[in-house]
Amino acid sequence: MSTTIEGIYKKGIIKPLEDVKLENNTKVIITIKNESEKKASLADLAGVWKDRDDIGNRFAEILRERKNFNLKEAR
Repeated sequence: MSTTIEGIYKKGIIKPLEDVKLENNTKVIITIKNESEKKASLADLAGVWKDRDDIGNRFAEILRERKNFNLKEAR
C-alpha cells in the first residue's frame, strides 16, 4: 500500500498531520518534499526554447499530429 500524507518536521522528528494506520515497528520509506519548493507551471516554461534554432516548428507539427489523431482508428 502506498499513500501520501503531510507532516511537520520539528527538532529532528517528522510528525504526520493525519492518522497513519500502521502497526508499531512497520518499516516505511519516506520521500521528503519541501512544501516551499515551487512547482514549475506552463507559464514559467513559456519561451524557454524561443532562441533554439534546432527546434523550429516541431511543436506546431506535433500539435497538428495530435489534433488529427483519432483514437477509434488506433484501436
